[in-house]
Amino acid sequence: MILSLQGCMAAGKTTAVRYLQEHAPDIHISYEDTSDVIAEIKQRNLDKNKYEDYLEIQRLWLRKEVQRWEKAQQYPITVMDFGAEEIEFYTLNYPKTIGMDWEVEQSLKPELDAVRACMPDRILFLNASEETLRRNKQNDSTRPRNFFDYYLQYFLPLKKAWFIGRPDVDVLDVENLSPEEVGQRVKVWAERWRSAEIWDAYYADTTLAGRDLVRGEPIPEGLHHLVSEILVRHTDGDYLLMQRDPRKPNYGGYFEATAGGSALKGEDAYCCAKRELREETGIVRGTLTNIGRFVSHDTIYENFLCVTDCGKNSVTLQEGETVSYKWISEAEFIDFVNSDAMIDTQFRRYEPYLKQMGYIK
Repeated sequence: MILSLQGCMAAGKTTAVRYLQEHAPDIHISYEDTSDVIAEIKQRNLDKNKYEDYLEIQRLWLRKEVQRWEKAQQYPITVMDFGAEEIEFYTLNYPKTIGMDWEVEQSLKPELDAVRACMPDRILFLNASEETLRRNKQNDSTRPRNFFDYYLQYFLPLKKAWFIGRPDVDVLDVENLSPEEVGQRVKVWAERWRSAEIWDAYYADTTLAGRDLVRGEPIPEGLHHLVSEILVRHTDGDYLLMQRDPRKPNYGGYFEATAGGSALKGEDAYCCAKRELREETGIVRGTLTNIGRFVSHDTIYENFLCVTDCGKNSVTLQEGETVSYKWISEAEFIDFVNSDAMIDTQFRRYEPYLKQMGYIK
C-alpha cells in the first residue's frame, strides 16, 4: 500500500509525515531525495526554461521517481511526501507557468507511462488558504522556500484543479488545525487505508473505470467490482465442495463449489482465481480455464474450472471462511446442482457450464 501527501508548500506535509514517524513507526515514510538529480542537472548545465533541456531534466526526475517507488514496494505500507503523482503533474504543467505550449506528453511518453504505473493507491491533499500558507511559511525558518511565491501564484491554482475532485484523492482542510492536529488526522487517514481492501472499479463491459472501490462501502451506480469463482474438479472426475463457516451472514453452513472472492486492486481475474484458490483450499496445482462470465448490478463474476491432481487429503480450510470440505462423484455433483443444497445465485452463475456438461435435469 502506497499513500501520498499532496498540497502546496507550507501546507504541513513534512510536519505530518514526521508525526507519523514518531507515532506510527510501522508506517514507512519516503521523502524525496533530490540531491543526485540536482547535482547532475548542475553538472550538465541544463536549463529548465529551454525545451530540449527541460525534457532531459524531466527524464531524470521521472526515472528517479520510478526507482523510489520500487524501493517502497518492500514495505507493507509507505506514506510519501509527494509521490509519483507530483512529478507527473509538474512535468505536464510547468511549461504552462512560463507561458510555453511545449509538446511534452509524447516526447516523454515512455517515462510518463512508467511513472503512471507507480501511482499511489490513495492521495491526501492538504488544503489551505493563501493566508494560512504564508503564515506557515513565515513561522518556519528552517527552510528558505525561495520558490514559494512563484509556486503560490502559478502552480497552486493548477494543482487544485488537477487533484481536488479526483476519485483517488481525499481532501483535508488544514485551515484551523494545529500541526499536531494535522498529524493526528493524517495518521487516522493512513491507518484507515492500510486496513482497507481496495478494488479496481469496472464498467459492465469489463473495462477499467480508472477509480478505486473500498470493500464495505457502497459501489456507485454504473460501476462494478470483479470477483473470481473457481469450480474444482479432480482428474478422477470428482468435484470439491467447501462448507461455508456457519457464522457467515449469507448462506452460513452451506456447501459451495468451490472457492472465490474479490479481485484486489491491480489484480486480474486469473491472478485473483489463483490466489483465492490457494487461500481457501490450499490448491496450487492444476489448470485454470475460464468457463463464463456473469454480470450483476454491481459485480462482474469471472468463473473458472480448475482441474487438479492434488492429494484429496491436502485441502486446507481458511479461518472464518470454511469449516469443512468433501469430494463428491460426478453423479453426486449432478444431484447437488439440481437440489436446493446448491446456493441459487451460484447456480445461475455456473449455469452455462452446467448446461454444457449436461448436468441440469
